[in-house]
Amino acid sequence: MEPGNAQSRYFLTSLSLKIFLIGSICLLLYFGKSIFIPLSAGLLLSFILLPAVRLLEKKGINPSVSIALVIVLLVSVLGTILYLYGNQIVTIIKEFESFQKKLFNTVSDVVNFINSQFDLKNKLETPEVIREAKELIKKGDYDLVGTVVKKVLTSLGNVLIIIVFAILFLSYRKGLKKAIKSFGAGFKEKEDLGIAVNEASTVGRNYVLGVMLLIVVLTALNTTGLLIIGIDYPLFFGFLPAALSIIPYFGSIIGASVAVIYAFFNYDSMFYPLSVIGLFWLSQILESNYLNPKIVGGNLKINILFVIIFLLTGQMLWGLPGLILAVPLMAIFKIFCQHFPPLKPVALLIGSEVHEKSVDQPNIVIKFVKKLFKQG
Repeated sequence: MEPGNAQSRYFLTSLSLKIFLIGSICLLLYFGKSIFIPLSAGLLLSFILLPAVRLLEKKGINPSVSIALVIVLLVSVLGTILYLYGNQIVTIIKEFESFQKKLFNTVSDVVNFINSQFDLKNKLETPEVIREAKELIKKGDYDLVGTVVKKVLTSLGNVLIIIVFAILFLSYRKGLKKAIKSFGAGFKEKEDLGIAVNEASTVGRNYVLGVMLLIVVLTALNTTGLLIIGIDYPLFFGFLPAALSIIPYFGSIIGASVAVIYAFFNYDSMFYPLSVIGLFWLSQILESNYLNPKIVGGNLKINILFVIIFLLTGQMLWGLPGLILAVPLMAIFKIFCQHFPPLKPVALLIGSEVHEKSVDQPNIVIKFVKKLFKQG
């Protein structure tokens, strides 16, 4: 009895410590999100920029200069994208007041129609919230443009912090890798940790580059379709669902719904909203069944169940950034679990054997990186 009781106490003690450790990590991530979110995003950005930095260094350019040149190129690309979309965003913001009026008027018309067609004991009334919102629009007691400007400035500040972290990771990458390897007890453990760092960098880079390429392809398809239909601001409404596809399963649907609502309230014919619904439905099918598997690939090999769990956990801890960062961080975590013996069962648990055959199939992004930078 005593040996059994001792084993039971040991098991319960070990389980309690693990639960306490997981809870402590979650609390740390939640209360430290102002640091961990840009830190994680900066790490992923450094993975993306690393091949370009190495290429310049191989050509004899000073490491600091190489990093500076790559960052300047990155900022130029981001600035160009902001310039291309800036005009459409500003125009849409200016038209938002008339869009709100149409929305409120439509709700009122629906309520009046129901009251006239159905003999209800208690007549429906336009919700008080909508009436107050109408009064707010008439008085003009809000500053939508000012609010948007504040949000944009905050976002730019966060992007700057992320870029700074990426620069620091690139500058001190060799020292950081040595520090991580020093956690290994022996030579084999140190080498395994070094391999884990390289694999994490490759997987993170391939995933993010794949998602970026997917966004470009979906933007081109969506924009072309919206141009054919005749929707205003096709570039904006084509890019929004594509950009939000970075949030697995939910993002593209949210982005498409914005375009559908706009088409419904700004065009008299039902042809436009129905056509937009059909366009994004076809786009979603194409993304799920062909583009995503071919471009992003199955190299992450993560169980879909745990992808959803990590997405919900990421959203709970970090909000929208958590939804975006959950999948690549989960893949990196899985790699380190594979190379750390006590955590190998965790890697097996969250891993997926559905794409086991795809190990020998080269990913499009891997091909692209090898061809462009001549390295994996």
